[in-house]
Amino acid sequence: MLASVSAALRQLVRDELGMEWADGSFTKIAGADFIPKKTPTKNLATGKKGHIPFDEGRLEVEKKIGFFQGAQEEVIEFGTTLNKFSTNLYSNPKEAFREHIENLLAKKVNFKCYMVDPKTPGLTPYFLDRESVHAAESDHEYKIRQSIARLHSVQEGVAANGLPGSFEVFSYTHLPYSYFLAVDPATRNGKILVSPYLYGITRAASPTFIILRKDNPGLFTTYWDSLRALMKNAKRIIPA
Repeated sequence: MLASVSAALRQLVRDELGMEWADGSFTKIAGADFIPKKTPTKNLATGKKGHIPFDEGRLEVEKKIGFFQGAQEEVIEFGTTLNKFSTNLYSNPKEAFREHIENLLAKKVNFKCYMVDPKTPGLTPYFLDRESVHAAESDHEYKIRQSIARLHSVQEGVAANGLPGSFEVFSYTHLPYSYFLAVDPATRNGKILVSPYLYGITRAASPTFIILRKDNPGLFTTYWDSLRALMKNAKRIIPA
C-alpha cells in the first residue's frame, strides 16, 4: 500500500516539477524544454481504482456536491468553525448548495456536522499560534457562534419540511488536525476526503485527497479510525 502511494507521489513530482527524489533530496531531471504536466482532478467525485486525486486547496462547491451526492446512509462534515460550510448553506441561493443536502435528507440520508468546542483545553494557544502567521485565525469564537446560528436556522427548516433524514450538529473537544468529509464511511463503498491542517498554510489552501475503502482499505481504516476518535464523546448541540 505504502509502495503504491509512494510511486504515485514520485510520478506527481516528476510530472509537475520535473524532479526526482533520491538519496534524501530532490534532483532536477527535466531539461530546458520541460513543460509541467497538470495533474487532473476531474475524477475527484468518484475516484478511479488505484488513483488518489489531489486538489489545490478547499473544494469548490460543485466538487463537494459531486463527492457526497451519491450517499446512501450518512455524510459527515468535520471541520473547525464550519464558517464556510454554514455560509454556503445559509447565505447562498438554495439551489447552489442547500438543495443538494435536502435531496439527501429526503432519501433518509443522515447529515452530521462537527465543529470544535470553543472551550476546548488548549484551543486558545492553538489559535494564537496559527494567528502568528495568519491573522484571520484570531476570531474563531465569533465564527463558531455565527456558524451555530446559521446551522440552527437550517436545521429548523429541515424539521419544518418533515424530511426523513436527520441534520445534526455536534461540538468536539480536541485540537483540530484535519478537515474530513466522509460519505457512508461504515459501508463497503465508504469514502473519505481529507485535508490536513498545515502550519503556515491557510485552511482554505491546504491540499485535499480522497481515500476509497474498496481500493485502499488499510489507509481508509487509518483515517476513519482517526475521525471516529475525534468524534467520540462529541456533544450534540443542534437540535439541542
